[in-house]
Amino acid sequence: MRQLRAALPELLTASGELPGPGRRFWLSGLRRAWKAQGWSLDAQGRRDLLALAAVWRDHPLALVLGDELERRGELDAAAALGSIAAHHAQGDAEAALTLAWRWQLLAPRDHRFAAAYRELSDWLAWREGRPRFQADDLRLEPLGHQHLSDFAWQYHAADIRELCRMPAFHDDARWHAWLDDLYRIGDEWCLAILHADWGFVGCVHLVWAGNIGFLYYWLGPDFRGQGLARRAAELLLEGAAPSLRVCYAKVFERNALSRRLLERLGFVELDIRAAPLDEEECFYRLGEPAPRARMVEELHELMMRMHSDTRVAAPLMIGGGA
Repeated sequence: MRQLRAALPELLTASGELPGPGRRFWLSGLRRAWKAQGWSLDAQGRRDLLALAAVWRDHPLALVLGDELERRGELDAAAALGSIAAHHAQGDAEAALTLAWRWQLLAPRDHRFAAAYRELSDWLAWREGRPRFQADDLRLEPLGHQHLSDFAWQYHAADIRELCRMPAFHDDARWHAWLDDLYRIGDEWCLAILHADWGFVGCVHLVWAGNIGFLYYWLGPDFRGQGLARRAAELLLEGAAPSLRVCYAKVFERNALSRRLLERLGFVELDIRAAPLDEEECFYRLGEPAPRARMVEELHELMMRMHSDTRVAAPLMIGGGA
């Protein structure tokens, strides 16, 4: 812990250089140090550790440290702002708003708290009526602009873009524009998967075409194979069930993990494939059995609505002809 305390200023200076693939290793080390010997840190050490957790987007650790500082009466303005941001990123905007309001009263000349309060109030108003779900240690929250850094930490793996057919975000502006377009079009539920212990771990999406849905999802490399994608998809489908008649998904044949996940969710593989040059993609369906022509029609509609480059390798039947 003495070594960590001595290194904290340097770590904070170089905090933006933490690579995505090594992030969980560093976060695990910070957590082990705090759990084992956090009691030996002085007040400034605790505040510096919270600042590092905030920059590295370890929101659960930042919340623990914020609570400890407040319990000891050591929470200063910078640490309070870190705690507010952590609450917001973890989907608890109400707690963040309460903390921002309290600090407006404690530090009326610090305009950062008034700005945070306005931002949180706007977010809560915008979020009102939008889908969000929670079960045990998992929360699905509308993806917001405040999630940019969290998204970037997990999206560093190139296979996410390939397997989900999502864009490459070369700068922050493009990501913000992409998110604005999703909400402007308005036919997609775009939800951040927030884990109580690890924060932002990925996203789950549901595109709507009437009462027909299309499911896709992704997780950061550190969180695959733990059942989180299945639980998030189950939570989403359960919430959508009253309005959802049938749901489709597509997956690369080589993606055995996703194929097993869809089967556990009750999806059935169809004998319909994507057209060249995407013939490695196969389609899955969840819902009551239907004639093949209807399934082809529904898939054509979904691919067009999603502006997908993938085409269905089956003709659309109109009036009994191709």
